[in-house]
Amino acid sequence: MPHAPNGTAGFVAGIAAVGLATTACSTAPPAAAPAAAPVSAPASTPSAAPLVLPAVLDVARIDACTILTDDELRPVTGAIDKRKPTNPAGGPACLISPADLSRPSVSVLLYPHIGPQPDRLYDSAAHYPYFARTAPISGYPAVHSAQGSDGPQTGECGTAFSASPVDEIEVYVVTTNDADPHYTAMCTMSDQLARDVITNAAKGG
Repeated sequence: MPHAPNGTAGFVAGIAAVGLATTACSTAPPAAAPAAAPVSAPASTPSAAPLVLPAVLDVARIDACTILTDDELRPVTGAIDKRKPTNPAGGPACLISPADLSRPSVSVLLYPHIGPQPDRLYDSAAHYPYFARTAPISGYPAVHSAQGSDGPQTGECGTAFSASPVDEIEVYVVTTNDADPHYTAMCTMSDQLARDVITNAAKGG
């Protein structure tokens, strides 16, 4: 999830600021501003059973800027302008900017040793105007989040998942272009890229 280990939600706002400066037209994340009526999410409860994953993904070996290929990104971003590595408090990340500023930008965020999974993943609900548990992504517990209360319907979505018993990974997709074909269903894009990350990480990518 786009938060620092202390539980704050500032990281996506930081990614947003970087993206806004990089792609000033329309592809950068909009400024993070809590909505007046946040969407509520059920409080998490301790897991009743140990976390079972298809495989433990080695987050320490993942390069956030290369884990997704150009071909995997093209349906979302089109041609890529650049991949900018960052290293905020939460962990390594990468902002992937499109050459066409009307297309979405993508951020890959790694959260090593963020806390016991999936409880830590679900405990993030209070930090986001939009937050929802979703079906597992390729067998990994997952959630959706956004900085706007109706984020997935207005051009943004983050898909985060438990990558190991203590690690998380997130793929965050955003555009301000309401003509984008996925503008009102952005989680479909972040989910697909999250699947690609899982597939590539499992292969040692």
